[in-house]
Amino acid sequence: MKKILCLIFACVLIMLSAVTASAENVSKFNLKLATEDDTQAVLILDFDGGTPFSGLDFNVVVNEKKAKVASIVDGQGLVNFKVQAEAAVSQSNIESNPAMVTAAMIPGYRNVDGSDLFKITITKLEKEKLTSEDVVIEVTNCVDNNFQPIKASVTTELGKGTEAEKSTEASSATDKTEPDSTTEVSTTDLTENTSEAETDKQELTENETQSEEKAPNKTAIIIICVVIAVAVAGSVAFVVIKKKKEG
Repeated sequence: MKKILCLIFACVLIMLSAVTASAENVSKFNLKLATEDDTQAVLILDFDGGTPFSGLDFNVVVNEKKAKVASIVDGQGLVNFKVQAEAAVSQSNIESNPAMVTAAMIPGYRNVDGSDLFKITITKLEKEKLTSEDVVIEVTNCVDNNFQPIKASVTTELGKGTEAEKSTEASSATDKTEPDSTTEVSTTDLTENTSEAETDKQELTENETQSEEKAPNKTAIIIICVVIAVAVAGSVAFVVIKKKKEG
């Protein structure tokens, strides 16, 4: 029974190790739209992180009814990396269908100053904007530093607007202020409200005046109370003194 449990435990560990290794050994790429007009579009293929790669082969598949590959050149990120790499080469063939790109380098690629690997210029055959179905990146080979095959993941931002449009939208969202909550009041309503306020004020003043006239003078009341108290005290004192004398 112990041997069976140990065997099962070992198999679970091996499976978990395989899952972890496969999750880590993935190079991530992202295709985004830099600029676009009615006749041309410029796309950028970025290295979006993951496992550094030493070899990469991919095809640029386009919708031939709407687009055609005009050129594929190194992006600024790849140019900067080549300056520091021990060895790095890249080549493209836009005459083939689909267009093909290959790259090899030692050590594995990493983002040095910029993530743009390749700049792909597309000639548009229609004025409609490109979508994720019109230009597709198919990775045919991807290897790590040891030239062992690894997985490649490619995401696309086509159909979500260009980088310039995104910057404009972000600026617009930042500059947008909250609507003014002050309610506009017409001149007529304002005049009526002012008249009503003055009328209420006059009524309040009249009521206060009437209240003051009706209300007894507090000072007079106090004086009267004091006089009465003095008179009572004097009477009591007189009676007491008279009794003492009679006694």
